[in-house]
Amino acid sequence: DVNSIQVDPQLNNLNDLHFQPLTINHQLIGAGVPTVYSTDIDGDLRNTSPTIGADEASSLVFDLALSHYLMDSVVCNGNNPVQASIVNYSTTAVITAATFNWEVNGITQVPYIWSGNLSNGQSANIFLGSYNFTGGSYTIKSWITDANGTSDFNQYNDTINNVFDAGGLSGVYTIGGASPSYNNLATAINALHTQGICSSVIFNIRPGTYNENIVINHIKGADSTNTVTFKSEIGNTATINGVFNPGTVVLDGAHDIIFDSITISGNAISIKLQNDPCRNISILNSYIDNAISAQATVHKFHVINCMVMDLINIQPTWYADGCSDIRIENNFIQGKLFLFKVDGARVINNDIHDYVYLEFVYNFQIIGNKIEHLTNGSTGSSL
Repeated sequence: DVNSIQVDPQLNNLNDLHFQPLTINHQLIGAGVPTVYSTDIDGDLRNTSPTIGADEASSLVFDLALSHYLMDSVVCNGNNPVQASIVNYSTTAVITAATFNWEVNGITQVPYIWSGNLSNGQSANIFLGSYNFTGGSYTIKSWITDANGTSDFNQYNDTINNVFDAGGLSGVYTIGGASPSYNNLATAINALHTQGICSSVIFNIRPGTYNENIVINHIKGADSTNTVTFKSEIGNTATINGVFNPGTVVLDGAHDIIFDSITISGNAISIKLQNDPCRNISILNSYIDNAISAQATVHKFHVINCMVMDLINIQPTWYADGCSDIRIENNFIQGKLFLFKVDGARVINNDIHDYVYLEFVYNFQIIGNKIEHLTNGSTGSSL
């Protein structure tokens, strides 16, 4: 119900329902609703706003909490600020000073002395210091040493301990060939997933056939400005050849991805978009041997200057959802073009050798296309 809280109460044990005095979860104090029972299990008088549980807890004289770090999801190499948020959970005390210790990978850093004015329920952001990240995994631990010159009554919320991956990718890399940055697509994509990006990234794929299926998920740091591009290093000489289903290239909740001048083949589905959010996906100047299937809520999906040797099927997973900003331009499409539940579509200057099917499509343009649908030697319905 609305009055319940799901937290660890920090009891002594399952047979002793008293709170541990130094680690009681502060969220339970004063969060209860008055009942007909005026005392707790010890006969102590319940407060007007009682503590949730069998034991009525004392008021917290000093309770300053470290809430969370204020750091980017991707920690790039170089000096980065280490910041955190603090909250005053004291019952009445105003916190005006506190000391914070912190360490990185077990190495103690210079303590931070904070001064300010925090009343009950107020929060503030603090700058613990800077650290020079040089790639890899970093464990950052921070804790409160004192508040207003004395020990914090509730130590349960005094420490935060998080792991950050540093060294996000940035710039141009090569895949395959002699002395590459990455031997294959799988290792490059693994680096994207584990390290994220700090600015736009381009993977130049060396000439050849790469017999692998790839799955790209959410990439930390990617946005409409900082994109990830996979392209042939020379012309259109790189082929991604899938060796099993469900797709050669699967974009699973991926966003801000560009494929340029690549041949993608080898499966019933060459490119598959699935799971939200799929947005800002562009397929440019490429040869697509089989179908393009976007069965997700897709926003800003562009297929431009491509040879598509099967159908293009774009429809959201759920009927109530909708796709938007779909551009299908200057392509040769051997199969049909299927658009369902799309708001904003441009189908321009395509050579489509099957029919075009539109259902619940709004704000669309169909201009300058050649649409040819032949059935048993005669022309059937094309649109």
